[in-house]
Amino acid sequence: IERAIRKSDLGLNPSSDGKVVRIPVPSLTEDRRKEIVKKAHDLAEHARNAVRQGRREGNDKLKKLEKDKA
Repeated sequence: IERAIRKSDLGLNPSSDGKVVRIPVPSLTEDRRKEIVKKAHDLAEHARNAVRQGRREGNDKLKKLEKDKA
């Protein structure tokens, strides 16, 4: 868990004492807030593109089925 948090590029530095993983969360600065907003925007855009692609594939399959049926 600790390694995954370090690799997540969230700017967090976890410490572990064997059973408990402690994650000190620094106070939110203006720059950090902008980074988080940018990352959220990028993730949202990726999700929108995935939905568009799925919808496009579904429509293409439906058109092909209608064409084959006719």
